[in-house]
Amino acid sequence: MKFPLLYYKNMKIDSSAPDWFNHDRFVLSGGHGSAMLYATLLLNRYDISINDLKNFRTLGSKTSGHPEVTTPGVDVATDPLGQGLGTAVGLAMAEKHLSALYNKPSFSIVDNRIYVEVGDGDLMEGISHESASLARYLHLNNLIVLYDSNRNTMDAEMSQECDDNVAERFKAIIF
Repeated sequence: MKFPLLYYKNMKIDSSAPDWFNHDRFVLSGGHGSAMLYATLLLNRYDISINDLKNFRTLGSKTSGHPEVTTPGVDVATDPLGQGLGTAVGLAMAEKHLSALYNKPSFSIVDNRIYVEVGDGDLMEGISHESASLARYLHLNNLIVLYDSNRNTMDAEMSQECDDNVAERFKAIIF
Protein backbone atom coordinates (compact mmCIF):
# COMPACT_ATOMS: atom_id res chain seq x y z
CA MET A 1 0.00 0.00 0.00
CA LYS A 2 1.36 3.37 -1.00
CA PHE A 3 -0.02 5.56 1.81
CA PRO A 4 2.60 8.33 1.43
CA LEU A 5 1.77 8.82 -2.24
CA LEU A 6 -1.98 8.74 -1.55
CA TYR A 7 -1.59 11.49 1.04
CA TYR A 8 0.85 13.51 -1.05
CA LYS A 9 -0.78 13.25 -4.48
CA ASN A 10 -4.47 12.46 -4.00
CA MET A 11 -5.83 13.59 -0.69
CA LYS A 12 -6.99 17.10 0.14
CA ILE A 13 -5.26 17.66 3.50
CA ASP A 14 -3.46 20.36 5.43
CA SER A 15 -1.07 18.94 7.99
CA SER A 16 -0.74 22.34 9.66
CA ALA A 17 -4.51 22.27 10.30
CA PRO A 18 -5.37 18.59 10.92
CA ASP A 19 -8.81 19.57 12.28
CA TRP A 20 -9.78 21.44 9.10
CA PHE A 21 -13.40 20.47 8.58
CA ASN A 22 -13.33 19.80 4.83
CA HIS A 23 -10.19 17.65 4.60
CA ASP A 24 -10.28 14.23 2.99
CA ARG A 25 -10.40 11.44 5.54
CA PHE A 26 -8.46 8.21 5.68
CA VAL A 27 -9.69 5.17 7.57
CA LEU A 28 -7.21 2.37 8.23
CA SER A 29 -9.54 -0.53 8.84
CA GLY A 30 -6.76 -2.97 9.68
CA GLY A 31 -5.37 -0.91 12.54
CA HIS A 32 -2.49 -3.35 12.98
CA GLY A 33 -0.96 -1.62 9.93
CA SER A 34 -0.64 1.59 11.88
CA ALA A 35 3.18 1.78 11.64
CA MET A 36 2.87 2.62 7.93
CA LEU A 37 0.19 5.20 8.68
CA TYR A 38 2.37 6.91 11.31
CA ALA A 39 5.34 7.01 8.93
CA THR A 40 3.06 8.50 6.27
CA LEU A 41 1.85 11.17 8.67
CA LEU A 42 5.47 12.02 9.50
CA LEU A 43 6.38 12.29 5.81
CA ASN A 44 3.37 14.53 5.21
CA ARG A 45 4.43 16.90 8.00
CA TYR A 46 1.86 16.05 10.63
CA ASP A 47 2.93 16.53 14.25
CA ILE A 48 4.67 13.15 14.41
CA SER A 49 8.40 12.84 15.07
CA ILE A 50 11.03 10.18 14.60
CA ASN A 51 10.99 9.75 18.40
CA ASP A 52 7.23 9.11 18.20
CA LEU A 53 7.93 6.35 15.67
CA LYS A 54 10.60 4.91 17.95
CA ASN A 55 7.98 4.78 20.73
CA PHE A 56 5.60 2.74 18.57
CA ARG A 57 3.24 0.67 20.72
CA THR A 58 4.41 2.36 23.91
CA LEU A 59 1.69 3.20 26.40
CA GLY A 60 0.81 6.90 26.19
CA SER A 61 2.66 7.55 22.93
CA LYS A 62 1.19 9.17 19.82
CA THR A 63 1.92 5.92 18.01
CA SER A 64 -0.14 3.26 19.72
CA GLY A 65 -0.60 -0.22 18.25
CA HIS A 66 -3.87 0.82 16.63
CA PRO A 67 -4.54 4.41 15.50
CA GLU A 68 -6.23 6.69 18.02
CA VAL A 69 -7.90 10.02 17.27
CA THR A 70 -5.53 11.72 19.71
CA THR A 71 -2.78 11.33 17.08
CA PRO A 72 -2.63 14.28 14.66
CA GLY A 73 -3.88 13.16 11.24
CA VAL A 74 -5.85 10.15 12.51
CA ASP A 75 -9.55 10.67 11.85
CA VAL A 76 -10.99 7.50 13.39
CA ALA A 77 -9.95 4.68 15.66
CA THR A 78 -10.77 1.26 14.21
CA ASP A 79 -10.91 -2.35 15.24
CA PRO A 80 -12.39 -4.96 15.21
CA LEU A 81 -11.93 -6.05 11.62
CA GLY A 82 -14.68 -4.90 9.31
CA GLN A 83 -15.48 -1.82 11.36
CA GLY A 84 -13.40 0.48 9.18
CA LEU A 85 -15.52 0.03 6.07
CA GLY A 86 -18.70 0.63 8.06
CA THR A 87 -17.19 3.73 9.63
CA ALA A 88 -16.04 5.03 6.23
CA VAL A 89 -19.54 4.52 4.81
CA GLY A 90 -20.94 6.52 7.73
CA LEU A 91 -18.44 9.33 7.10
CA ALA A 92 -19.31 9.34 3.39
CA MET A 93 -23.02 9.51 4.25
CA ALA A 94 -22.39 12.45 6.58
CA GLU A 95 -20.42 14.30 3.88
CA LYS A 96 -23.24 13.79 1.36
CA HIS A 97 -25.83 15.02 3.86
CA LEU A 98 -23.82 18.12 4.80
CA SER A 99 -23.06 18.97 1.18
CA ALA A 100 -26.80 18.70 0.35
CA LEU A 101 -27.57 21.11 3.21
CA TYR A 102 -24.83 23.69 2.75
CA ASN A 103 -23.43 23.63 -0.78
CA LYS A 104 -24.71 26.12 -3.32
CA PRO A 105 -24.55 25.71 -7.11
CA SER A 106 -21.70 28.21 -7.34
CA PHE A 107 -20.02 27.48 -4.01
CA SER A 108 -19.10 24.18 -2.36
CA ILE A 109 -18.51 24.24 1.36
CA VAL A 110 -18.38 20.48 1.88
CA ASP A 111 -16.69 18.35 -0.80
CA ASN A 112 -14.34 15.92 0.84
CA ARG A 113 -13.63 12.28 0.05
CA ILE A 114 -13.37 9.31 2.34
CA TYR A 115 -10.58 6.80 1.69
CA VAL A 116 -10.61 3.45 3.47
CA GLU A 117 -8.03 0.67 3.35
CA VAL A 118 -9.48 -2.80 3.85
CA GLY A 119 -7.88 -6.21 3.83
CA ASP A 120 -8.88 -9.82 3.42
CA GLY A 121 -9.76 -10.23 7.10
CA ASP A 122 -12.01 -7.14 6.97
CA LEU A 123 -13.93 -8.42 4.00
CA MET A 124 -14.63 -11.76 5.69
CA GLU A 125 -16.75 -9.91 8.26
CA GLY A 126 -20.49 -9.53 7.68
CA ILE A 127 -20.49 -5.83 8.41
CA SER A 128 -18.35 -5.25 5.31
CA HIS A 129 -20.99 -6.85 3.07
CA GLU A 130 -23.76 -4.72 4.55
CA SER A 131 -21.65 -1.55 4.42
CA ALA A 132 -20.69 -2.07 0.78
CA SER A 133 -24.31 -2.72 -0.15
CA LEU A 134 -25.44 0.46 1.62
CA ALA A 135 -22.70 2.51 -0.07
CA ARG A 136 -23.89 1.31 -3.47
CA TYR A 137 -27.56 1.91 -2.63
CA LEU A 138 -26.82 5.48 -1.50
CA HIS A 139 -24.52 6.17 -4.50
CA LEU A 140 -21.63 7.23 -2.26
CA ASN A 141 -19.27 8.33 -5.02
CA ASN A 142 -17.17 10.16 -2.42
CA LEU A 143 -16.03 6.83 -0.91
CA ILE A 144 -12.83 5.23 -2.20
CA VAL A 145 -12.14 1.69 -1.01
CA LEU A 146 -8.55 0.47 -1.29
CA TYR A 147 -8.41 -3.31 -1.07
CA ASP A 148 -5.15 -4.90 0.10
CA SER A 149 -5.64 -8.34 -1.43
CA ASN A 150 -2.66 -10.24 -0.11
CA ARG A 151 -4.69 -13.42 0.57
CA ASN A 152 -3.65 -13.38 4.24
CA THR A 153 -5.36 -12.71 7.51
CA MET A 154 -3.81 -12.20 10.93
CA ASP A 155 -4.27 -15.90 11.67
CA ALA A 156 -3.53 -17.75 8.45
CA GLU A 157 -3.57 -17.74 4.69
CA MET A 158 -6.98 -16.78 3.37
CA SER A 159 -7.43 -20.21 1.75
CA GLN A 160 -7.41 -21.83 5.20
CA GLU A 161 -10.24 -19.65 6.48
CA CYS A 162 -12.41 -18.58 3.57
CA ASP A 163 -12.81 -19.29 -0.12
CA ASP A 164 -14.94 -16.27 -1.08
CA ASN A 165 -14.26 -14.58 -4.38
CA VAL A 166 -14.15 -11.00 -3.12
CA ALA A 167 -14.04 -9.45 -6.60
CA GLU A 168 -17.17 -11.34 -7.68
CA ARG A 169 -18.95 -10.43 -4.45
CA PHE A 170 -18.27 -6.74 -4.98
CA LYS A 171 -19.27 -6.94 -8.64
CA ALA A 172 -22.59 -8.42 -7.51
CA ILE A 173 -23.08 -5.60 -4.98
CA ILE A 174 -22.09 -2.80 -7.36
CA PHE A 175 -23.80 -3.87 -10.57
